Amino acid sequence: MEWCKTLKKSFIFSIDTKRWLPVFAADIFFVLLVLLSIFWLGGLSNYSIILIFLEIFIIVSLAKIWIKGAIVHQSYKEKDKVKESFKLSYNKYFSLFGAAIIVMIISGIVSIVPVVGVIFSILVSLIFFFIYQGVIVKDFKFNETLEHSYNIFKKNWSSVIGIFLVLLLTTGLIMLVFLIPLISIFIHYLVSLSSIENIINAITSNPIPLIVTGILGLIGFSIGQVFSSKAQTEFYLQLTKKTAVNKNAKKSSAKKSVKKTPRKTKTKKSSSRKSTHKTK
Repeated sequence: MEWCKTLKKSFIFSIDTKRWLPVFAADIFFVLLVLLSIFWLGGLSNYSIILIFLEIFIIVSLAKIWIKGAIVHQSYKEKDKVKESFKLSYNKYFSLFGAAIIVMIISGIVSIVPVVGVIFSILVSLIFFFIYQGVIVKDFKFNETLEHSYNIFKKNWSSVIGIFLVLLLTTGLIMLVFLIPLISIFIHYLVSLSSIENIINAITSNPIPLIVTGILGLIGFSIGQVFSSKAQTEFYLQLTKKTAVNKNAKKSSAKKSVKKTPRKTKTKKSSSRKSTHKTK
């Protein structure tokens, strides 16, 4: 696995504005809708507000399936236009959605299991780690890409776990760097102001620092998501190439063994004939 080269390539890819901007647009749309709902729906019951938040989350999540499919295609075919990537992702949306919703349902069911539910949920994520890549790169249907991802995990489980941990760490670091200004502002408010009421008054009287650092944090969050998708696709291509090479090597070795076997039998026959001829 080309760890350093892949991570470097993925980071360069992720900071390109045309890559992270669609993800940022979906995230900021979600945040704005949530904030507006808080101000506009203050008189509603908690149940109604939660239901509205859930509807907003579902809408944005459906949009992000489409966006992630486009990012995976851009990761695989960097020279293609962004418009073509979104068109291809749209055409394969049913397979992307089907695979994603099945994984989400399975993960939700196993997470209910007491104590070990979280571990089972992570295991499901690892088994179906490459479902988007199977649909976009291999043109599989949703059921085929689930089986394909499972087979990759079964044959390369240690590599998949390593990829998962490395991406978790590097993506978290990228997001943390962009969140440092926002975190520092909150720490400043908590240290300098004694009560929550004073903090709210300080934010409402001068919201610009919070808005700027919040946008910066969302940009980092978007870059992190694009970085993760790109690196995931690159590692997927390496794993599938490795599997193909191993299959070809096995086939070639099998052919060689088949060719060698008759020759050995011929030599045995010829030697036996020679021995009988000498005895005569």
